[in-house]
Amino acid sequence: MNAEMKVEKGDTVRLKSGGPTMTVQKIDKFSSEGMDLGAVCVWFNKEKEPRERIFDIDVLTKYAV
Repeated sequence: MNAEMKVEKGDTVRLKSGGPTMTVQKIDKFSSEGMDLGAVCVWFNKEKEPRERIFDIDVLTKYAV
């Protein structure tokens, strides 16, 4: 990932393939999940229910609000 594209805690992101906008809650090593560096992301689904998931940091891109 390029230095200028570095995803940090609090950033608004999306998957590179699309999807909802999410907020990065935490970045850490998640070797048990099979990834070197992952981001815990939170968002609301269409029913306005909160969701949370860990994504490999390389599949995320910053989203300009």
